[in-house]
Amino acid sequence: MGTEDLTVQVLNLSPRVTLRDLITFFSYCGTVQNVQLLRDKEQSPYALVTFWQPYAFQTALLLDDAVFGGNPICILPACVIKIPIESDEDIDESQSKSQGHNISVNKTMERMATSKGLEVMLKEIRDELEDSLKLSAEKGRKVVMEQARSVIYAVEQAAGRMGSAIMNKNFVSNSVVLLSKSQRKAKMEGSDSALNHPYSPQNVKLPGYVPGFLSQATILGVYGLASLFVVFVTWLISGRAPKKSKLDRWLMCWWAFTGLTHIILEGYFAFSPEFYKDKTACYLAEVWKEYSKGDSRYAFRDARVVAVEGLTAVIESPACLLAVYAIAKGKSYSYVLQLAISLGQLYGTAVYFITALLEGDHFAASPFYYNAYYIAANASWIVIPTLISIRSWKRICAAVQAQGQKKN
Repeated sequence: MGTEDLTVQVLNLSPRVTLRDLITFFSYCGTVQNVQLLRDKEQSPYALVTFWQPYAFQTALLLDDAVFGGNPICILPACVIKIPIESDEDIDESQSKSQGHNISVNKTMERMATSKGLEVMLKEIRDELEDSLKLSAEKGRKVVMEQARSVIYAVEQAAGRMGSAIMNKNFVSNSVVLLSKSQRKAKMEGSDSALNHPYSPQNVKLPGYVPGFLSQATILGVYGLASLFVVFVTWLISGRAPKKSKLDRWLMCWWAFTGLTHIILEGYFAFSPEFYKDKTACYLAEVWKEYSKGDSRYAFRDARVVAVEGLTAVIESPACLLAVYAIAKGKSYSYVLQLAISLGQLYGTAVYFITALLEGDHFAASPFYYNAYYIAANASWIVIPTLISIRSWKRICAAVQAQGQKKN
C-alpha cells in the first residue's frame, strides 16, 4: 500500500491553523508520517496528512465535519479529489481526449457552476455511454470498452479540475461535497471488514465508537504529572512520621500511588462499560481509549479483564491506602497486609497475561503499543510486588521466630 493510499486531504482550514496544530490534532489517530500545509492567496489553506498505519488513516476519516481552528473541516482520502497545484491555464485539454472522444474540462467546470449543476453533466455522460453501447452492437465489444474507458477518464479529469476551480473561485459546491462523501460512505458500508476503530483484531466491530479527543502526549503527560504529585505529597507527609526509614517512606509512596491508580482509573473502567462512546473528552475515558491500543480487551469488554479490574478497584485499592496508614503508624499487621496485597497483585497480573497468551496474544494495534502499554506499563506491578512480598515474608518470619525465642 503506497503513501497516497494512507493520505487524507484536509479542506476548509482556518488561516490560523499551523503545522504543529495539524500534527497534534491527527496524532491521536496513529503515527503521522508526513504533514503538508499548503497555502494560496486565492483559496483557503488545505493540508495533506500521511499516516503509517491503515487504521490511523481510517480513524482520521471519521473526523470529517469536526470543528478545528474554528472551521468545520472536510477530510477526504487523497485519491478522491486530487488538488492540483497548477492553475487552470496550465491544463492540457488533450489529456481528456481518447479514442475520438473530446470532452472539454473547462466546459465541464462551467456547466458544474451553472444552475443546472451536476445533473446536466451526469445526463450527458449517461447519454454518451448509451451511444457507445449502441455503437458496440456494430463494431464489437472492443470498441465499447475503449469508449467507456474514454468517458470514465474524462469524468475523472473533470472532477479533479472542478475541485481546483471551486477552491480558487471561492465557490461552494454542495454537489461535489455530497458526491465525495457518498463515494466514501458507499465504500466503507459495502465492506463488512471496514474499520471504525483503531484496535486489534480489526474485524471485531465496536458499535458507537467515538475517536479520542486528547493526544497521546497530553494523556501521558497528565498521568505522569499526577503520579509525581501523589508521590511528592506522600513523601512530604511520610517525613513527619517518627523514625521511618527511607525504604518505608518509599513504600508509603508506592502504596499511595497504586491505591489511587486502582480506585480512580481501574474503578472508572470497571463501572463505565461504554467509555469508548464518550463524546465529552472525559480524561478517564481518553486514558482507556488510548490504553486499549495496547490491549483491545479493555475496549471490547473482555469478561476476565473486567472481573480482575473490578476486584482490584473494589478490594485492593482500599487495602493499599490502608497500608500507607499501617506503615506510618507502625501497626502490627503492616507486613501481613503488604504481603496479602502484593500476592493479590501478582495473581491478578498473572491472570491478565496468561489469558492473553492462551487467546493468541493479538490484542495490540502495533508492536509499539504492545511494548509500551501492554508490557512496560504493567511491569512495575510484577517487579515491585515481588520485592515487597519477599521483604514482608522475611519480616514476618523474623517476628515469629523472635516471639518463639521470647517464650522459651
